[in-house]
Amino acid sequence: MTQKEIIKNYIEQVGWIEEYKVRAISTAWGWIGARGDRNVRDMIKSGTLEKKMSGKYCMVRINSMQSEPMHYRPEVALQKLISESQKSLL
Repeated sequence: MTQKEIIKNYIEQVGWIEEYKVRAISTAWGWIGARGDRNVRDMIKSGTLEKKMSGKYCMVRINSMQSEPMHYRPEVALQKLISESQKSLL
């Protein structure tokens, strides 16, 4: 299991948590190392996690609005190809 998978499982379990606390902790899935908070920032940028400010701290949780990647949704990929081909015909 990768560090990001461990972080995702941990945050799913605890809910909203301060970003800086996801660092150097032992979880049921394994150890989150000293790079945990940096991985959290990467996961925010990729859309895996969402953030909100609470006072002076950044809180994070699993992004409930995250959609599946397009390659997991063939009907979306097909619709996009159809619309692009129709535009090129015009």
